[in-house]
Amino acid sequence: MKRVLLVILLICITFSIIGCLNRNKSEIIDDGIVIGQTLLSLGGENSDITEVTYSINLQNKLGKPITIIGVEPVISKDLSDRLIDNSLRLEVNKVIESNESKDISGYFKIDTKGLSKQEIMNFDLAIRKYKIQTEQLVRAN
Repeated sequence: MKRVLLVILLICITFSIIGCLNRNKSEIIDDGIVIGQTLLSLGGENSDITEVTYSINLQNKLGKPITIIGVEPVISKDLSDRLIDNSLRLEVNKVIESNESKDISGYFKIDTKGLSKQEIMNFDLAIRKYKIQTEQLVRAN
């Protein structure tokens, strides 16, 4: 009987440890903002200029409302060197209540004059980080 309880206890501890080690795909940033799903697409009306559109889902895990002032994608050198407008910053000015989320979308344009679709796809197109400017209301004592 003790052996069965010991085995069950070991199995429970093992599953608890494995559960704690598994990482969620969401990235928790210092102030409690979680970046959930992200989307990226390429397009444009003209072959010389490609519009890179991104969409991210921001979740507030802080426990109190937070205002998102601005979002700026951190892009690769490939994209940065071809950026048409140097400002990547997107003005957002939206409040995300505690335990709620908002979808934020923006775009920027890159110069792709003379490049084939394959050459464009060879760029490092992934946006892995975002600079997020927030504002919080803090009560004074």
